[in-house]
Amino acid sequence: MLPVVDKPLIQYAVEEAVAAGIKDLIFVTSYTKVLVINHFDKNFELEYRLEQAGKQKLLAIVRDILPEGVNCFYVRQAEALGLGHAVLCARKRGSYMVRPALQGKVFHHD
Repeated sequence: MLPVVDKPLIQYAVEEAVAAGIKDLIFVTSYTKVLVINHFDKNFELEYRLEQAGKQKLLAIVRDILPEGVNCFYVRQAEALGLGHAVLCARKRGSYMVRPALQGKVFHHD
């Protein structure tokens, strides 16, 4: 969950996929990646506290982490056996066309 500017790097990959029209996202994770699952899950307590505090701008950001109509699915990869194995794990989720979204590089432009 590497933060870049004001959000985790994986959020940029999701936003890019959603902008390309992808509605079903499959995350191949391991037991150490529960933060990814939690990030895209609805957080009722946080939303309630922000609403009670009148922080509407932050509330809108939290509610828009995953746009309406976009679904997240999670597949557990028992051991890291490379990108090809991760794609095979994702394919087991259904008959989806798989497009890996790798967010491992960050570039700085002047």
